[in-house]
Amino acid sequence: MALSPLHFIVTFLLVGCSEEGDAPAKEAATTTEAVDDPIDPFTQMQGDPILNPSIDGFADLIDHFVELIDQGLSSGLPNVIDYRNEYRSFMIHRDEDCPAFEGGSSDTTEWVGVWFSNSICISDDGYQYFGLALYHEEQAASHELDLNFGMLASYELTDEDGSTFFGGGGINFGRIVDDDDVIIVNSFLGGSYRYPASSTLLADGTESSLFIDATASGDDLDLVANGGVGLGALYLYFYETSFSSSTCDFMPQGRVGIRDENGYWFDLEMTGCEPCAKVGLDGHVVGEACVGETIRDAMYSLAQRSLYEMVDP
Repeated sequence: MALSPLHFIVTFLLVGCSEEGDAPAKEAATTTEAVDDPIDPFTQMQGDPILNPSIDGFADLIDHFVELIDQGLSSGLPNVIDYRNEYRSFMIHRDEDCPAFEGGSSDTTEWVGVWFSNSICISDDGYQYFGLALYHEEQAASHELDLNFGMLASYELTDEDGSTFFGGGGINFGRIVDDDDVIIVNSFLGGSYRYPASSTLLADGTESSLFIDATASGDDLDLVANGGVGLGALYLYFYETSFSSSTCDFMPQGRVGIRDENGYWFDLEMTGCEPCAKVGLDGHVVGEACVGETIRDAMYSLAQRSLYEMVDP
């Protein structure tokens, strides 16, 4: 019996994403060797050049990841809408059978649906498709801002100029306006994606598992971020970090994790509506970093687009 493309969805996603999939996170080095001298409270491993500096030595590490945050967030945080739009830009160039859609739709203007291609196919417009995707979308159910879309996918899509969009993972976005004119957004961006020809953060590639829940009522904007995002050398993790325009001028409140290039995680405790936060390492306070405004500005931009940006059908 022939298998439909739907039978391959779970298999492909379990086997892995595209060539540009997530690389295993580097774990901090450990040792079981006995040492004669007592270990300083701030020392994680004697002899390790990263985790065995003097207390003052942490200043250089903190300065470095502050620079990473300033540079990494200079263009903002990844927005699910950008991934949707880039995917659409490829699918509107499909042919009737390239890629073949579930149900055999002959309407080439229809780009929403399920498709599967286990070998590269090339459309008349010169676009190449390989992999699979299950995509759904619904717009303007009750209000012009209402938008609901989601996708599970593992694909390599190549444009007419030869630039390839590698994607593997899942996205979900829901936006509704309730009876009290409150805008509610729930979004998820998971997986690894890269498209060098993109004018968005996709150009350099992103890795993420980031949940965003936001509401807007009049001038009041509230948002909670949970999960991680990787932008080049910068890795951030939000532990249900909250942002509110009415209480803290949208300054982040709560815990934010920062990973350096060596795989070690530092924690920022953002409290009191202040832009500066204590930096923790393995439960010890090792300094202070003033990155609240940078994180706030990036998250505010993401929130504004998520709440109000319209998309092409």
